[in-house]
Parts: sequence; C-alpha cells; structure tokens
Amino acid sequence: TTQTGMRDRAIVLLLLVHGLRVGEIAQLYVGDLDDTFLNVMRKGAEQKTAVLLAPEVRTAISDYLTGRGEITPDAPVFVASEKGKVAAAQLHGVYEERPLSARAIRAMLTRRCNAVFGRGHGITPHTLRHALATRADQEGAALGDISAMLGHKSTRITHTYLTKTSGRGDALAGMLATRYAEVVTSQ
Repeated sequence: TTQTGMRDRAIVLLLLVHGLRVGEIAQLYVGDLDDTFLNVMRKGAEQKTAVLLAPEVRTAISDYLTGRGEITPDAPVFVASEKGKVAAAQLHGVYEERPLSARAIRAMLTRRCNAVFGRGHGITPHTLRHALATRADQEGAALGDISAMLGHKSTRITHTYLTKTSGRGDALAGMLATRYAEVVTSQ
C-alpha cells in the first residue's frame, strides 16, 4: 500500500507477467505508456515494441503513477523511493530524478523475495523470464509466441531457454504459482 510497495509490485509484475528485462524496465518513461500498451525498447532493437499490458499490470502501474502526483511524459516511470532520494541527495548534494537503475531493480527483487521465500531462493529477474517461458510452454503456447513475448530475435534462443532450464524453470514456475495462489486467496 506504500508508494514504494506499489512501485515494486508494478516492477515484479512486468518481470513475471511480461518477461521484460531489467534494462527494459529501467528505460521506461511515462510517454511510453498509453491506456493499453507499453512501448519498450527491446534488447538489440532499433525501435520500440508495443507490448499489450495485462490488466493487473496496467492497474499496478497506474496506481503507482497516480501516487507520484503530477508527472510529465518525459519523466521516468520508476524512480527511487523517498528514502533513496534522501540518500542520493546526501551523497551528491541534490537529487535529480532519473530512472531506477537495473542494479536497484535487481536489489529490490532480491530483498522482496528474501522476505517472502527466505534466503537462497535463487530468484532473479532472469529466472522470472525463464519461469514465464516455461509456464507458457506448459500451457501450450507456440514457440514463436513465447519468443515474441520475450523479445527474442530468434526462436532458437527461446528453444534454448526452454531446454537448458527445463528442471529449474519448472520448479520455479511451480513455486511461484503456488505462492501467488496463496497470496491471492489470503487477500
């Protein structure tokens, strides 16, 4: 329910539901959003790709941005928490609003997963991409569709994803699905 919590929830949903890379999330600006799509600069791409946002992701991002107050299209979507802004101002003398870094996103995910699963969970932004791909494959999605969802240039990369991580991806997908179901039913 906090502003930081809403930010973190939106980021985790982008990782888990859409399989975005942390670098792609870190490069998002308010102008990249519209009512239903998010324009993402995919790894190695020359132009942005429109990603149809799942309703729960769209709501999470909207809730977070509403809490930030008035923002312009050239403002980064995800920024430091109030605590982070104070720390940056102490370190640099002033806080200039800039996108949350990929490193900060990884640290946030580790911190949040430690709180839910305990240390040693092995969950990273990249394992969430693998879990998403595994889950889509298990549910019968076509290889080409999974490849497009992950922003891969070739289905060969996606095929490698699915074969190299079949055991780990299956276990992680199952663990996350079980935990997500527990959280949803307890609300």
